[in-house]
Amino acid sequence: MAVPAALRPDLAGRGLGREAVSVGLAFGAERFAPPAFRMTIAAFNVRARKVVRSLGFEPVARLTATNNGREYDIFTGSA
Repeated sequence: MAVPAALRPDLAGRGLGREAVSVGLAFGAERFAPPAFRMTIAAFNVRARKVVRSLGFEPVARLTATNNGREYDIFTGSA
C-alpha cells in the first residue's frame, strides 16, 4: 500500500513527522490490512528519509522522474 505523507512547510522541522506518519500507518494497517507499506521520498529530503528509517522502512529502489530529472527513493516497511 502506498502511503502519502507530507507536512505543511511551516510545520516541518518541529519533530512532528514521525508521529504524523505513524498515525497514517496505524490507520492504514487497521483499515486495509496490507501486507506491506511503500513510501516514495525525494532523494534530497534527508529529514523524511530519517523519519521513515526510524519507523523500520528500508530503501529498495531509486527512480528518476522523467518530467524534471529529480531522484526519488522507494522505501518499504511491514504493516
